[in-house]
Amino acid sequence: MKFYRSLPPLTAITFDLDDTLYDNHSVMLRLEARFLEWLNDNAAQMKRWDRKHWRVLREHALRQAPSLKNDMTALRIATIEAGLSEQGYTRPHIDSITTAAMERVYRWRNEVEILPSTHDVLSKLAKKYPLVAITNGNVDCHAIGLSHYFTHTFCAGPDGVAKPDPHLFNKAAKALDVNPESILHVGDHLISDVAGANAAGFNSAWLNTSNRSLRHSRNVESLPDIELSDLRLLLSL
Repeated sequence: MKFYRSLPPLTAITFDLDDTLYDNHSVMLRLEARFLEWLNDNAAQMKRWDRKHWRVLREHALRQAPSLKNDMTALRIATIEAGLSEQGYTRPHIDSITTAAMERVYRWRNEVEILPSTHDVLSKLAKKYPLVAITNGNVDCHAIGLSHYFTHTFCAGPDGVAKPDPHLFNKAAKALDVNPESILHVGDHLISDVAGANAAGFNSAWLNTSNRSLRHSRNVESLPDIELSDLRLLLSL
């Protein structure tokens, strides 16, 4: 554990979800592979989908509606619909295929493995502090077995603008009814979590499980208050 600034007495803790409380990278790689396979089996009317073309469609959807960056579910739906329209599908077929695809995406998205140590940390902290989840992703906290640790969960899109914008942090502080200065936010991303939390007046804990160098990281906008190599170190605070 490294301290860059001293922490004040804490009254609440907020957590990022993806790649903080579980490995989300492997989940998304597996999801995208399954998703493209399913599309090619069920919606390849003229040409097969591949990762490159999917990225082009996604980027086009973002250019058409930049606000989609705040809602991963809406962005995926818009991308699917654009691809199906490009392939010549009519509106009724677009709607039915999109619905079927998203049903599978929701299931695959939530195939997350939570380590026993993570459950242990959250369980112990929840006995002492109110905990809140703040995520830019669209994982279902109940489906992955974490919702009972949190008094509130705020997701970009349905609940507001994505981190590092202060919107979700402000909502968390208001829901907790405590001053931001007494909240610690824990997350893996130096911009979304650290810079976002700092800008909202929270204290920030950077979870750095890959031993990255803060000094040589390109996306450092502000220093975290503390740096953790393991989530379990929170218990020693």
